[in-house]
Amino acid sequence: MVKEEKQENRGSVEFQVFSFTNKIRRLASHLELHKKDFSSERGLRRLLGKRQRLLAYLAKKNRVRYKKLISQLDIRENSLRFCILMSLVLRNSWNNPFSWKNE
Repeated sequence: MVKEEKQENRGSVEFQVFSFTNKIRRLASHLELHKKDFSSERGLRRLLGKRQRLLAYLAKKNRVRYKKLISQLDIRENSLRFCILMSLVLRNSWNNPFSWKNE
């Protein structure tokens, strides 16, 4: 049992993403029952951000390991790109108040 714990690397990016994914799924099911639990919702957002940053790091460093991990955990790759794209769109729209055209 002790040897098995030493064999798995708990500091690896894959293990951290796996751990965050399990916590995210557990919190998401909790929030389905308790819709007004705002502190858990905040914790969920923090975990999502941490996982997103780790996945971005892994995608930059080793694309093969990244693809293998998201397929194993059944995580959508587009969600990472979507979050980055939306943050850029919102940042640009708030900086430029005239970017929205009245039709």
